Amino acid sequence: MPIIESQLSTWANQGSIKMSSKTYESVKNCIDSINWKPDITYDIYLQGSYKNSTNIYGNSDVDIVVEFTKIFSSSTSNLDDIGKEVHNALGPAKYTLEDFKASIVKKLESNYGKGNVDIGSKAIKIAGNLSRLDADVVVCNTYKKYHKNYGSRNLKATKGIIFTDSDNGDRIINYPKVHYDNGINKNEHKRTNGNYKSTVRIFRNIKASLVNSGIIGSGLAPSYFVECLIYNGKDECFRQSSYQQRVLCLLKQFVNDFKDNSVDNYVCQNEQRYLFGTGKQQWSKSEAKNFLAEVIKLWEN
Repeated sequence: MPIIESQLSTWANQGSIKMSSKTYESVKNCIDSINWKPDITYDIYLQGSYKNSTNIYGNSDVDIVVEFTKIFSSSTSNLDDIGKEVHNALGPAKYTLEDFKASIVKKLESNYGKGNVDIGSKAIKIAGNLSRLDADVVVCNTYKKYHKNYGSRNLKATKGIIFTDSDNGDRIINYPKVHYDNGINKNEHKRTNGNYKSTVRIFRNIKASLVNSGIIGSGLAPSYFVECLIYNGKDECFRQSSYQQRVLCLLKQFVNDFKDNSVDNYVCQNEQRYLFGTGKQQWSKSEAKNFLAEVIKLWEN
């Protein structure tokens, strides 16, 4: 017997955003109050479930990006000699991300107290209180993935962010704004009748139910990967008339695509890398299959 429609309807609802908005504004105001030099430029914005309207009840951490836009890193592998000449003519950067981040850490510790600010390997963690949620602040700089220029001196690029994992020195490249834009496009009425994001929330709630029941570990199916999995669902599945029909259509598609290895072509929502693989920013197919197997068991029982 499938999960009843009323339960799926409840799971489709978005969680509260009031506290996440307060948390974001608190952190933004804190960083904006730093006595920056006039030529320092940066962009602060939400990423993750609160930004993408896929947050569910019980979500806590607010993911905030502080992108240092005065400098950028890049991938020039697609550029020809002319393109690389244009790129190399830009000259060295005047500032460093390390100094920019140090200023932010100092201000956050002053504002929230050193005991409430933890410098993690990837993000600065700020402990919440009665008026705000826990926050993960990623300090990064702009990243440009250049497109092929075919002899042109007018270089075009897909923009993302880049920062370093201090534990192992790995460079982490993400595309949160592209991820957001693609989610908006997927959710458009002409594609999915506006049902994409509510369906993501259903699957995130299913995952939470499995974790809370002790059936799967919390690390088996990270929420980001679950969202990317649903992004690869065929638009027609989201146009089904009921929540039950949408979920069942997607489950059938995923099972069939695993059987014929079509999932090898699945992409992350930013469409800049494949979802499945052995990379540190990819999901293993075996873990995804285990997750789906437990979802199907829950669905059937």
